Amino acid sequence: MKETPSHSYIIAITGASGAIYGFSLLKALVTMHFFVYLIISKPGFKVIKDELGMFADILSDHANTVDKGVAERNGLWNGLNDEIKIRIKKEITDKFGLHNDSGGFIFLDEMFLESKIASGSAKLVKGMAVVPCSMGSLSRIANGNSGNLIERAADVMLKERKKLIICPRETPFNDIHLKNMLSLTASGAVILPPIPAFYNKPKTVDDIIDFITGKILDGLGIENDIYKRWEGYD
Repeated sequence: MKETPSHSYIIAITGASGAIYGFSLLKALVTMHFFVYLIISKPGFKVIKDELGMFADILSDHANTVDKGVAERNGLWNGLNDEIKIRIKKEITDKFGLHNDSGGFIFLDEMFLESKIASGSAKLVKGMAVVPCSMGSLSRIANGNSGNLIERAADVMLKERKKLIICPRETPFNDIHLKNMLSLTASGAVILPPIPAFYNKPKTVDDIIDFITGKILDGLGIENDIYKRWEGYD
């Protein structure tokens, strides 16, 4: 599977609770034969480790091998080496059973600002979802403060008038959160909090996750039957 003009999307997982939503969307997209660029922030990795038990060995090995002088100057997460990135992708592939579709996504370092998706010239990318989106990431995107690839790619979506789905994971919201969401909405983004419905009578956690995944796909304009839709009364 490879990138094609109508089959490329970006998923960003940031440091808010609910990383499983991002991986559920990844699985849905690649199994539907879309190509995905996956970016995970440094805080996102920590949340994934705590919530899903993933990447513990990888994070430990990276911390032990990184140049301490570089880490102090630039931040620990600058410059994931190729071996680490391969291990990250393999663990995701194994965890979510994507062996038959592993060619359908690529993992990108959040500090890889030279990536082609950091430019409006990347015409093949049709949309992006930040899921879950922390309030820090939401603020920086809303204010055009592009310090990493997640924020820059989101900025590109807005300036190119492409689909940008922001899934804020916080409760309750304060005035600053709401103002930033209004700013993003005015700029063309869709604010889609991962708030489940219960009219579909979910029986498992996966049912709840699928509902949000389906809603994000709807927001990206992708037909799906992942969740049971409200049919109304006769």
